[in-house]
Amino acid sequence: MDKLFLRILFFLTLATLFSAPVLAQTITIEDFTTGNYGPGSSITVRVNVSGACINSLTNKFRLFLSDASGSFANEEEIGSFTGFYTTFVNGRIPLTQATGTQYKLRVKADAAPAAIPPETAVFRIVSNPGALIRINTERLVSTNEEVFGNCAVAEDKTLTLTNSTGAGITVNATVFNELTNSFNTPVSFASSPDQPLAITTAHYTLKATATNAAGVISTRSYM
Repeated sequence: MDKLFLRILFFLTLATLFSAPVLAQTITIEDFTTGNYGPGSSITVRVNVSGACINSLTNKFRLFLSDASGSFANEEEIGSFTGFYTTFVNGRIPLTQATGTQYKLRVKADAAPAAIPPETAVFRIVSNPGALIRINTERLVSTNEEVFGNCAVAEDKTLTLTNSTGAGITVNATVFNELTNSFNTPVSFASSPDQPLAITTAHYTLKATATNAAGVISTRSYM
């Protein structure tokens, strides 16, 4: 009886060890803006990565686009972020993408293949083209244009954000403090392409939304 118990315990332990990586990593969708996107629109998904740490600097978080019916059977990769950590994945709608009303996105990580890829709500792709959002500021820790990063931010520091998305396009941005789980004052570029952003020592995710004259939207995140 004791031997049988030990065997059962041994196999249960093995099962737990081998199943742990499957349960250790979770990617969830934190925020996604639905609406009318167009060919060329930048598009972003804010994510939360929880569980065991991804310990690979070459890991890629990949953004996939479904077909017009929402199926991922023939999904297309439209963007990625390389690193062990991120709060978003940006992509761009292909210029030749067909119109449709049931498109979805999902996110996968190379270093966490067992994680169930989370899907966004459905959104539309219309025939009118969308904009590629471009916002810049100083970069001190990365050459990645989506990472503004400053490892030694002083209290009450002010950055200047420069919007170069294009004329005739309305651009606004939300600023989320990942440490306090709260939003800062939003940023509007209506009055000037250069806008101040007051920050303190924290980790921020800036999400920009652009709308052109045809009502086509674009979204893009920075940190």
